[in-house]
Amino acid sequence: MLQADGTLDRRALRELILADPNARADLNAIVHPAVFEAIEALSAQRSALGARGQTPDAPLVIEIPLLFETGTADRFDRVVLVHAPRAVLLQRLMGPRGLDLDSAERFLNAQAEAGRVRQQSDFVIENGGSLAELEAAAHEVWQKLRNPA
Repeated sequence: MLQADGTLDRRALRELILADPNARADLNAIVHPAVFEAIEALSAQRSALGARGQTPDAPLVIEIPLLFETGTADRFDRVVLVHAPRAVLLQRLMGPRGLDLDSAERFLNAQAEAGRVRQQSDFVIENGGSLAELEAAAHEVWQKLRNPA
């Protein structure tokens, strides 16, 4: 999985985990515990600030692409889903990321079903339009998270 320069060959890894569910499970078993350990450390740092009267005024935001697939959504106070229609996702995967249609389809099929994820999310940001629309929607949700009523 390494390239000649020692960096990860992301394309080869992606193809392996899309083709082999056992390989995907092995990778998740390696990555997810380390991710949650880092989240716990970051949370502890924020708690230490609070103990010294220096509580940050902004929520802690963690991006977890496979949150629902890992069954860990209940570890968080709020869940924000950034959603785009499947056709838009396919276009984005095949464009800038350079996936072929089959790989892009397998990539999306490995993720949790969109309707279920939407129902389990506290906020949904639509990401099928322009960057300005995405930024406006994200700002609106950010304000709600910072100032819950």
